[in-house]
Amino acid sequence: MIESELFKLPFYTIKVKNFESKKKKIEELFNIFPDKRIENQNFKTNKQLQKVGLTKSFYHIINDELQEIAQHFKKDIGIEDVWSVTYEKGDFQLPHNHGSTGLVAILYLNLKDDHPRTMYIQPWNNIFTDNTIYYNLPVKEGDIVITPKFIKRFTKPNESNDLNRVITWDMNELKN
Repeated sequence: MIESELFKLPFYTIKVKNFESKKKKIEELFNIFPDKRIENQNFKTNKQLQKVGLTKSFYHIINDELQEIAQHFKKDIGIEDVWSVTYEKGDFQLPHNHGSTGLVAILYLNLKDDHPRTMYIQPWNNIFTDNTIYYNLPVKEGDIVITPKFIKRFTKPNESNDLNRVITWDMNELKN
């Protein structure tokens, strides 16, 4: 019997260069665009708020990492939107995806050992049990994880008294 792969779903992890310095700049930038709890959300975010100038300013801070992403894919990659999400004690994120094409990146800005990590849902169930398969990546503060947008993800409740904050952005190939 020969075993081969039918599908391959890659993900990518990048360590932010000079993270402590960039973290301060990112925190200062996002303080201008504070997170708020909107309607029935189980977390705070600035995604639905006006963020004029945020994408360009964020791009300049993490330009090295964005260039690394572009070089890997051999494509000009642009940020469509960037936002932050803050999880207070008890906050969580329901399963969701970011669309059908492109990439999504998560920068773990404030992440303690006891904070929940993003959980990823395999797009197909176990072939024998029909159970859903989850992946919890071993990330640390200062890591960026990049996945296809269509992968569903969620976050379990934050049981820590410390805030857990991520910066998320959607990316796509720039078309000329």
